[in-house]
Amino acid sequence: AANPAAALIVVGDARQSINEYRGAHPAFLTEAAALYPGVRPWRACRLGVSYRLTPATAAFVNSQLYGAAVLVGGNVADPNLRPVYIAVPKKADVAPACARALAAGLRKYGPAGVFVLAPSVRGLANKNSPIAALVRNHLADTPTYVAGGDNEAVDDALIRGKVAIMSFNAVKGCERPYVIIVGLD
Repeated sequence: AANPAAALIVVGDARQSINEYRGAHPAFLTEAAALYPGVRPWRACRLGVSYRLTPATAAFVNSQLYGAAVLVGGNVADPNLRPVYIAVPKKADVAPACARALAAGLRKYGPAGVFVLAPSVRGLANKNSPIAALVRNHLADTPTYVAGGDNEAVDDALIRGKVAIMSFNAVKGCERPYVIIVGLD
């Protein structure tokens, strides 16, 4: 209000509020007009297509996470591969299921092409962690990098040529052709 020529632009996706534990909140996006009244008239511009997602990936996210047609995948340049959802009956079955999926990724892409992602990597010291069991029991002969924390910055030189096990937050903006997500549900 003190500078009438200033523009305030609020950009983001309320569905990707992964930093709420740090004080971020989707209301800063969805309620911007109420939070910053009188600056200027507000206009919402929504993007209808995500060009980072293939149609198959968008369909998977819509069905498994949202239960509605929320996302439209516009990436038609990459292969439109259908994600695979693997559910296991017991926590003890997670590591062997991941190991089977990992073996397929390693055959096709090698260690440098695989990410194993989880909401958090803080509990890996716990012997009951499925990812710790995966590392202990199935990755002894595979070059592997395990992040020390959830906010650890990706160091390309450190993860080069290795299966990288990291949190969702740590790999924002990074890509690999084969990604295993543990604990999605």
